[in-house]
Amino acid sequence: MKKLFYAAAIIAGLFTAGAAQAQVSISVNI
Repeated sequence: MKKLFYAAAIIAGLFTAGAAQAQVSISVNI
């Protein structure tokens, strides 16, 4: 059960990091 929680946390972290990077690159392109 703990492994599942850690996996979900890592996936959520990667997703937020990717979204933030995408926003930064978009604002830089503009």
